[in-house]
Amino acid sequence: MRGWPVEKAPRGMRTIENTEADPQGGIKAQQRAAQAERLAAIGQVVASVAHESRNALQRILAHVELIEEHVGGDSEIMVDLHAIRSAAGSLTQMCEELREFSGELHLDLQLCSLEELIAACWDSLQQHPRQRESRLRVDVANISLWIDPLRMDQVLRNLLENSLTALDRPVSIRAHAVECRSQGVDVVQLTLSDNGPGFLPQNLDKVFEPFFTTKQRGTGLGLAICKRIVESHGGSIAIGDADSSGATVIITLPAMATEDPLSSQRTASAHW
Repeated sequence: MRGWPVEKAPRGMRTIENTEADPQGGIKAQQRAAQAERLAAIGQVVASVAHESRNALQRILAHVELIEEHVGGDSEIMVDLHAIRSAAGSLTQMCEELREFSGELHLDLQLCSLEELIAACWDSLQQHPRQRESRLRVDVANISLWIDPLRMDQVLRNLLENSLTALDRPVSIRAHAVECRSQGVDVVQLTLSDNGPGFLPQNLDKVFEPFFTTKQRGTGLGLAICKRIVESHGGSIAIGDADSSGATVIITLPAMATEDPLSSQRTASAHW
């Protein structure tokens, strides 16, 4: 069974032109180089911590299983063991995010329909408590891209989950894409917006930084991983106008060529 229906806006796509040069290209290049060096150092530490923590958690869970076998039906002890298992599971998930953040990233590029990718990702969120009552409107026309579908699904899932948890009531989300030119290059600009509280202006420069979070629980790696994946595709991700209602995230990706420039079976890698 599908979740709440995905609305499709009428077909048709406008093309916008943006040929404004970046006057601060040199400064941005220096900033990216400095950030890459800093992230490389962080990544080495994170990889080691995640590996050791994951091993320790596996030992904890193994002992929990042994205790469960011995206590049988003792309900009070089983409740405590369930709490331990739940906490260990949360930490294991955190270790997975740390591993994802610090490890090597490989891309298996495939020609994908952006509309189908978004719809499939939305359907996969049916277990989310607010997905069925929330509404996603998709307006991406007939756009296909050379992307890694699993990695890009990871990006979309993170952003859609953030929108679904932004309010304690159903959310309205819109996915809108246009083909345009940026700095003389053909690109596709995908904008995801919702009617939630949005981003605080003072946090706009930090939301994609590793370990930055405004949530009580979480690693602060979700958007950092999204940024890494998008940039590994040769694209960029940014926060939209802070004055607008709700949160707006803009993903810019290279437009589809007649064929993958290298090979449809290419596997690319990116490092911190």
